Amino acid sequence: MVFVIPLVIDSQGSFYHDDFTGRIRLVQKVAKGMSCRRAAAHFEVSPSSAMRFTYQYETEGSVAPKVRKPYKRRLDPYSDDLLNWIEETPDMTLQEISERLEVQRWQVEQIRKAKAKADSGGKFVGSEDMSAWANSLGSDDEIPLPEANLKRND
Repeated sequence: MVFVIPLVIDSQGSFYHDDFTGRIRLVQKVAKGMSCRRAAAHFEVSPSSAMRFTYQYETEGSVAPKVRKPYKRRLDPYSDDLLNWIEETPDMTLQEISERLEVQRWQVEQIRKAKAKADSGGKFVGSEDMSAWANSLGSDDEIPLPEANLKRND
């Protein structure tokens, strides 16, 4: 079995080995006859990791860490708003942020209800009126929820 240790060139032009050389050394020990459990103890990793590295090398020819998909966080949809709020009011408290998020969540829920009502054949509010209402929320010039005045054309 031939092992290739990847080399990387840093910004100063020096060569160094990647972080996963320990994984390669572990797989080499297993290939020479050491058990996965003993190799795991030797390299101070869990036995399941040692088995996973060995299996990955046997099937893929590499022990490089797999690329993870970015996961969605609950606040991702609000990230632009959060950053703008913090930029506008750097001393904003978590309570104030929570209250603004609650208002936004309420707005979205009202829009969903209005859309569902319009989809079921009921009257609905025009987009300009709805935008004006949504943009006014939380301001000194807040306008009341507009009345449904349009009917869907099927």
